[in-house]
Amino acid sequence: MQLLLSQLGHLLVRAIPTILFVSFLWLILDRLFFKPLTQALREREQATTGALRRARELTTEAEERLRNYEGSIRAARLENYRRREAARQQSLAERQETLRHARAQAETSFKEAQSELAAQVARIEGELGGALEALSERMVARVLNPSAEDRRA
Repeated sequence: MQLLLSQLGHLLVRAIPTILFVSFLWLILDRLFFKPLTQALREREQATTGALRRARELTTEAEERLRNYEGSIRAARLENYRRREAARQQSLAERQETLRHARAQAETSFKEAQSELAAQVARIEGELGGALEALSERMVARVLNPSAEDRRA
């Protein structure tokens, strides 16, 4: 067992430079490579989560703007519909007024024409009445005195 311990001791003495070299290499790699790499990964992780958080914020903001935009469009459409309905109602009212006015004018023209026609009928009846009376007198005179009429002709 003594031999084994001495061989282990000798192996340990011979391994000291390798242990020192590996320790030194580990310190150098830790300071020059692993710490900057770890820090870069940490920063990358923070940037990624920050970018994701910012993307979520922007998405939320965009959705809010979209809702506002859609609400504005909806309000504009309702306002446009209201204006068109008001214009339609006004147009209908103007049409009704025009029709009422035209009917009143037509009725007035009809009454004037009717009264003018009645006056013409009365005048013509009067003229026909006078002509009828003269004609009837001539007929009576001719029937009663046929020879006197023949002499005049």
